[in-house]
Amino acid sequence: MRYPLTGKGRSGRLVLDAAIVATVAFAAFLPALQSAFTYDDAQVVSENPDLSRLFKARTYFTSDYFLWTGETTYRPVVTASYALDYLMWGKNPLGYHLANLAWHALGCVAFFLFCRTLRAGREVSLVAALLYAAHAVKSESVVGIGFREDLLCGAFYFAALALWPTGRRSRVLEETKTPNPATEESAPTDRWTRFAGAMVLYILALLSKEMALSFPILALAKELRHRPGRDGRNRRFVWEAILVRQIVVWAITLAALVLFLAFAAPDAPAVSTDNVGLLARLGAFAWVSMRYLRLLLFPYPLCVEYVVGMRGTLFEWTAAGSAAVVLLLAILAWRARRRFGAGLESLLAFYILLIPVSNLVPVFNPMAERYLTIPVAAYAWFVSNALASISRRRVRWVASAVLIAAFGALSWIRIADWRRPVRLWIGAVETGNETARIAHSLGGEIYAEGRLDEALDWFHRALRSDPEYLAARLHIGLVLYDKKEYHEAVENYEIALRRFRGPRVGQVLPALMHNNIGLAFYRLGDLDKAFDHFEQALRISPRMREAYNNRGGILAGLGRREEALVEFAKAIDSDPYWEVAHFSLAVALKESGRLDEAAAQYRVALDLKPDYLDARLGLARLLAARGRTQEAIVEYERVLRIAPNRRQAITEYNSLLRGSYELGN
Repeated sequence: MRYPLTGKGRSGRLVLDAAIVATVAFAAFLPALQSAFTYDDAQVVSENPDLSRLFKARTYFTSDYFLWTGETTYRPVVTASYALDYLMWGKNPLGYHLANLAWHALGCVAFFLFCRTLRAGREVSLVAALLYAAHAVKSESVVGIGFREDLLCGAFYFAALALWPTGRRSRVLEETKTPNPATEESAPTDRWTRFAGAMVLYILALLSKEMALSFPILALAKELRHRPGRDGRNRRFVWEAILVRQIVVWAITLAALVLFLAFAAPDAPAVSTDNVGLLARLGAFAWVSMRYLRLLLFPYPLCVEYVVGMRGTLFEWTAAGSAAVVLLLAILAWRARRRFGAGLESLLAFYILLIPVSNLVPVFNPMAERYLTIPVAAYAWFVSNALASISRRRVRWVASAVLIAAFGALSWIRIADWRRPVRLWIGAVETGNETARIAHSLGGEIYAEGRLDEALDWFHRALRSDPEYLAARLHIGLVLYDKKEYHEAVENYEIALRRFRGPRVGQVLPALMHNNIGLAFYRLGDLDKAFDHFEQALRISPRMREAYNNRGGILAGLGRREEALVEFAKAIDSDPYWEVAHFSLAVALKESGRLDEAAAQYRVALDLKPDYLDARLGLARLLAARGRTQEAIVEYERVLRIAPNRRQAITEYNSLLRGSYELGN
């Protein structure tokens, strides 16, 4: 009898295939490295002043976890990954995007290994993994740093499934070992070792995202797919092992459910935005699943948020029609199961993987592209098996390459939208999925571009869609403040604050509103009221960097420089990576005559934000005033590269070159 190739040849080919999958995974989303922070990234990373607290293990076992992470559900593995990125990269988005790409690649390799343990051929497994790696529907989870939980969950999920033992010898994970000619069965000790490893990975998946709750079903499906042998005693032994493994994995699953329910954010949304009965949610699930299937077949255009209305006659007919289509697909898959078993496997796996976000237990977002990060694997499995049925090998590979390249191209197109946030949100409006959050987010991006009146229109549009959407109120106040309509800004904030009815500690929105009211009163010349509102902001959010910085600015303006220095130091303590606080401290130190310390703070601000014009100009002026002419000239040249038409900088630079420098304002 001849046995398959083992040892270095087989394992080397496996490593090569895994490297191909990882390379395609990186290439399909490589432009994401040029993206900035966007969407939910602000809440969990870029504007989160408490990332440094995540270095302490006890943080993950207190209710303060939710105050400091920006999360609403318990996902400690994800927040720990942010802490690691913060330690390595500060708040440079490049590092976070690089980490996302790495997790995406690991998840794709894990899926490839899982396919191989299903006794699939090399070609089917490789094509499935490459389709999974390049599919554009994964762009939200790969590009959105705030959605990393889907990538981590997927990586651990498929790695756990790959390790999950069966009653027969794995053709891949054990292929570096010499096979036993007498039997295909794995040694019992080896199976239980793999089971222990799978359990560890499953727990990590659960602690990354609740999507992993479907794991026990697919683990059982994997075991049943490899039916035990016919020998009675061996068959009984295998079934007993399967039963033990299922008892353990379901016990862990139930414990996780209890943990998620008992340890949740106090303000986590408990139900969907369109709270309806179970029957309507079942109909919505059928409808949403059809929309998901459409996105899997042709992922364009994509949207950051989808409207899923669950009321009205049109919805009822749509839901009924969608349920009929699902039933028809199931019938067709069942009838074709002997000729094309992958069809039934893929359909069942797709719906099993969607169970945690099926909305049967109401969820806040009934539909989101990131929910497909794991289920897209079922589609990839279906397509790879369908392509494998093509008899001519060259045609198979050409068709596979074209499809993978097409998905990769669509991924690049979608990444371009993420790199232009205004386009990202306009696209959502154009696809007919406008919500209060989309209108507000679009207004925020337009506001960042300085188009105040247009932004104000979108914020009011968000309020018309949802009068309780207080984030829109916050931004309306910002626009009114920038337009110097301070009384109107205060009135707008006070309307919003009355809706909170006594905000609790840690709530960000009311704290920001009090901070902004304080700024408005400062502009109106009422310093007592300004300080009072800054104090209220800090009582609600004790580590609010903006309130400390604003108090310091007012104190510095009053000539109370030592008190101002204390406030700026508190702002830096709240967020060491906030360049504005370092700049403010530099100015205060300079005015106090502590020039060396001021220069150091200017440099810290510039390390954090190299194109920070005011900090660059402040450092140039400080160096010039101290007679360090050559260093000052270098800094002025950098200033003029950033703002070539800055007249005061041009005048000071020319004066410095002529040797007749006078410090500017």
